[in-house]
Amino acid sequence: MQQAGRVSDQTAFFLNGVVVEAGSTKEIFFNPREERTEAHISGRFG
Repeated sequence: MQQAGRVSDQTAFFLNGVVVEAGSTKEIFFNPREERTEAHISGRFG
């Protein structure tokens, strides 16, 4: 995850083939709109 934040301008998170959230990498990593995105970034997914 950390590498993705360093090398990309845009990021998209998918769950079961469906886009959960997409947008600028900075926006998604520092202010995610979806709880599932935040859980994934922080390692609390399950």
